[in-house]
Amino acid sequence: MDVTTLDETDFAHHCLLLESGTRDYAPDLIVSIARGGDYVASHIYSRTPHVSVRLQRPTTALKRMTGRLTGLVRLLPLETRNRLRSWEHRRLMARSVRVPDFELDSVTRQAIEGATSVLVVDDAVDTGATLAAVLRAIRAVPGTRAVHSAAIAVTAPDRAVCLPDTAVYTGRGLVRFPWSMDYNDKDYGDE
Repeated sequence: MDVTTLDETDFAHHCLLLESGTRDYAPDLIVSIARGGDYVASHIYSRTPHVSVRLQRPTTALKRMTGRLTGLVRLLPLETRNRLRSWEHRRLMARSVRVPDFELDSVTRQAIEGATSVLVVDDAVDTGATLAAVLRAIRAVPGTRAVHSAAIAVTAPDRAVCLPDTAVYTGRGLVRFPWSMDYNDKDYGDE
């Protein structure tokens, strides 16, 4: 599977594309899915309030715990890192998808109660389970509001249980972001 590496400049440009693709939604609140969605939220709708929610795949937490390996992975040749990323993605796609249980904290819930249009953002959607869980929790908050979603990349639209309303990359491979554990600042552009 192809892997595209975005440096900070490329990422900022893709955020502008994402923001222009969501203009019709006119959000008055951005809900970002931490951690990658926080970076996206910091680049779009700068005058719109935003709150962050945290819901990660177990594999993400495992990778964070093995932080010492992260430094070593970044030193591997780009081709090797691309193969590892593709292997990890294939493993993820081979598993059955389960939308996790998720509840909003009181601060986020209160922010949503006062919003008329909410935009949920993330950096990438693989299975869509995280996005589905967050959208379900937001829609369960009493009151009528428009809820939309956006992501920079959708890696497997045919396998996803939930797709964002707007995406810059859809099914064109994997995207490595500047905060990715296998990102090396010597990598730029498309591989």
